[in-house]
Amino acid sequence: MASASAGSRGRGVQEAVVEAVRCGRIDHLDEDLRLALELAEALTATPARVDGQLYQRLRASFSERALLELATAITWKNYLARFNRLYAVSDPGTFASNTEV
Repeated sequence: MASASAGSRGRGVQEAVVEAVRCGRIDHLDEDLRLALELAEALTATPARVDGQLYQRLRASFSERALLELATAITWKNYLARFNRLYAVSDPGTFASNTEV
């Protein structure tokens, strides 16, 4: 989580938002951000679970294009995180062969 939050701050995400997400205190965040976080949780679950009600709330807040870009970013990051476990990659630019395989 530390490297992910450091990367988020490097991309202009406010420290207060990073800390709120880390601590699970997101009630004060704006509705679009809370919806994006809910989508991220749903898409990264195993199995992924986006129900019709969540989809309808997302479509009420995001255009089809924005929702496509958001889902792509979430699933790509999730894919990389899972793939990187094979090589024990924990931080950007770090590579260590996974010797436990």
